[in-house]
Amino acid sequence: MPRLVRQAVLALIAALLAPLGASAATVVPATGARFEAQLAAIASDGQVTFKTADAAQSIPLADLVTWGALVEPGRGVQVLLASGGLVVADSVRTEAESLAIDSALLGRQTIPLELISGIVLQSPLEVQDRDRLAARLLEKRERADRLLLANGDQLAGNLLAITDKAVDFETAGQKLTVELAKVAAIAFDPSLAAADRAGDQRVLVGLSDGSRISATRIAIAGQRVALSLDGRAPWECPADAIVFLQPLVGRARYLSDLSAESYRHLPYLSLSWPYRNDANVTGTQLRALGHPYAKGIGMHSAGRLTYRLDKRYRAFDADIALDDQVGRGGSVVFAVYADDKLAFKSEVIRGGAPPVPVHVDATGARRLSLIVEYADKGDELDRADWLNARVVE
Repeated sequence: MPRLVRQAVLALIAALLAPLGASAATVVPATGARFEAQLAAIASDGQVTFKTADAAQSIPLADLVTWGALVEPGRGVQVLLASGGLVVADSVRTEAESLAIDSALLGRQTIPLELISGIVLQSPLEVQDRDRLAARLLEKRERADRLLLANGDQLAGNLLAITDKAVDFETAGQKLTVELAKVAAIAFDPSLAAADRAGDQRVLVGLSDGSRISATRIAIAGQRVALSLDGRAPWECPADAIVFLQPLVGRARYLSDLSAESYRHLPYLSLSWPYRNDANVTGTQLRALGHPYAKGIGMHSAGRLTYRLDKRYRAFDADIALDDQVGRGGSVVFAVYADDKLAFKSEVIRGGAPPVPVHVDATGARRLSLIVEYADKGDELDRADWLNARVVE
């Protein structure tokens, strides 16, 4: 199609489509410049159409890194999904081998118990404490369900039922009924979880209530969006509830999904810090400027993390920042080496500063090294995030 004709067609599409997103947000493609746009459509063949100020632009879903931003869920009930993500609910109860949820956005839905890792019934006030509670529920410990009580006690056994008022639980051969108000969370037996379908084309979909759903399919019908969870019957929600998209399988390969060749941390005094995949260096959610991030790497100064590329990739991209956990504390310098050549070095990055985009030409590179160096005050609060760190072929 001639270029002028194609531009005219896209402009016509932009004029006819009612944008699904309530407002414009940043589109980050796997290659090319970022731009601001509203989400307009997602076709069955995986083409995503965005509406800019005066035109429409369509790209394959696999060529998208992110659109929009995740939001923090409130302190309501959260159902943690075995495939990743969570669903915010007003209430939950068991029905046979499923969990029935009532959600303001998703309506009344049922989820097979084998697709659930746990349920948070009482969320802590601080987001870091919420992260730690969620991490406890995701631990693959004994082959048993676990009941975490609000007073700090924990019981291991077998979940029998969740009703509107109580949880029925069996432990040490004794059946108990515990008031719902006394239960903080429930962790499900990890040995009963459905096999991970890692080969599926998954898209992380963020909703305006803080839900994050790893969908195997996303489709649009009018002003409704259908989300398929693990190939099951689709859920529906209003289209304008979508605030975030991130394909988890596509042209971008996240470093957190690859095996590092080597890692070295040089302690400022004696405390040694490991790096973390898809978490900050303390093991909680990656966050910058109030927004959670699903993918990335957490490091601490001074550290060097190296990946073997074997000349397969042509670019490395990320956004760099100190994690929100440090407030306005901390100060580091980020650097990237392609083989033994310095490809990028930042100014001093301090806590509270907005994320800085990084783009490195990795053509022909055998190795890629991510460096975090000391800056103003030794290693004090130097919790550095490589947000959405990725390579592209």
